[in-house]
Order: sequence, then C-alpha cells, then structure tokens
Amino acid sequence: MKSCTDLERQFVIALLMQPSADYAEAARAAGYSDSSKNMLNVAGHTVFHRPRVQEAIREEADRRIRGGAILGASVLIEIARNSLHKDQYKAAVELLNRAGMLVATEHKVTVSRPEDEKQMVERIMHLALQLGLDGRKLLGSAAPGLAPPIDVEYTVIEPSKEGLEDLL
Repeated sequence: MKSCTDLERQFVIALLMQPSADYAEAARAAGYSDSSKNMLNVAGHTVFHRPRVQEAIREEADRRIRGGAILGASVLIEIARNSLHKDQYKAAVELLNRAGMLVATEHKVTVSRPEDEKQMVERIMHLALQLGLDGRKLLGSAAPGLAPPIDVEYTVIEPSKEGLEDLL
C-alpha cells in the first residue's frame, strides 16, 4: 500500500474489515465526503478500480491470509489430536501432506465399450429415439442397412468408339 494515498489506504482497510460493505460504505468509512449516497458510490467505485488500490487490496488480503495460516495449522492439529472428531484421519493426512510426506493415492479407471458394432448401433438408435431424432440420419453409412436411401439423379455416359480409338 506504499503508493496509495491515506484515503485509499483507509478505503482498502474498510473493505477488508467489512467484507459485506459496498463501495459507498467503504468510502464513507475511509473519510471520503458524504454529501450524498450517489456521490459516495461514484467515489468508491472510482477508488476501487484504480490499479494501485487493486494491488493494495491483493497485498493486504495476502498478508492477512498468511497471518491466518497459524490459526489454520492450529485447528488442523487440534482436529488430528481429537480421536472422537469425524475428520481426524483427514486432518492427519493433510498434516502429512503439508509436511512433505505425501500420501500416495491410487485411482482405478475402468472403461467399458459395447462388445460389437451391432450393440453400439442399437444403443445409438435407442438414444436417438429417446431424443426424438432419426437414428438412421445420425448413423448414415456407419450402420449398414440402416442408412436412409439417397435419391440421386445421374446420366450414364457411354464413350463413343471413335473417342476410344484416339486414346489407343
């Protein structure tokens, strides 16, 4: 908070002391002119969005959180010592983790797939039906025999014998 003015410092402290306070309340507590609620809102909003005030808020919040670490550690130790506490084991594990003695965990993932293409096609058709979709359109040529017929116009072109003789 070195680069902040005295009023800005007071504003930051007011925000951190009263987390539910709005910009106007923090501005009033910091000592900004309280001619009207609207003016305090504008002043508080303006001050809050200044880069140096944002940095001061981060700095002060970080300082307070680091200062609270001793409290957190004390509570964790207290829970770990209490054999009747439902989270005693979790607290003990967290203490070990934070002391650098990480507890290894293992996860097993099982992936199952349909045994064959027919089952997969049936599953897709079933889901499409539930969603009100045409499964044949979704599957297209991926499902032999299920693809919708495609209407195509074409013309058969027969090469003339003369054209073939030129190519040979």
